[in-house]
Amino acid sequence: MKKTEEGVRSDMYIVNSFLRTVALDWTTASEIYDMTGVIPKDVRVVCQAYPHLLVSSTAGYKLTRYASKREVQHCVTTLLSRSEKMISRAAALSTKLVR
Repeated sequence: MKKTEEGVRSDMYIVNSFLRTVALDWTTASEIYDMTGVIPKDVRVVCQAYPHLLVSSTAGYKLTRYASKREVQHCVTTLLSRSEKMISRAAALSTKLVR
């Protein structure tokens, strides 16, 4: 079931408050869940709804305000690469629709 805007905002405040306590440390979605009760899927929803707030990597999540420029750039590069791959896949799949 899709979360309401209010539910996502509530999760954002919870995740934001928690990540402020760990500041410079990367925190996994599982750790966020263990400490806040916000499930990993909803952490990703918060990232989508508030893209300026969180930086993500294979190491976990961090508030943008505590991330270095290099960490933010790495996140941007990763997101762009993933989006290019998704667009290529969608284009390949769409050719199946015209048959």
